[in-house]
Amino acid sequence: MKTMQKQISIHASPEKVFAFMDDLSKTGMHMRENSMMMMGSKLVLEQLPGPSKGVGATFHWEGKVMGMPIEIIETVTKWIESQEKV
Repeated sequence: MKTMQKQISIHASPEKVFAFMDDLSKTGMHMRENSMMMMGSKLVLEQLPGPSKGVGATFHWEGKVMGMPIEIIETVTKWIESQEKV
């Protein structure tokens, strides 16, 4: 298997980087638009009732990929502000 690695420097505080990465409207935007990565498809993102961030924040993705329906529900199970999100 062929792999590739790239290293970059981000000139921002860990808090700012975490806040950006914690925002699905930014990190998941490639799935919300028709693109080659999504094989011409797109998904709709909805935040479900409950906390907007942290443990218990739940998100619903729905749409079609290559004509097949897809639905994803993801819930944050571990969240340490500015450090970790699972």
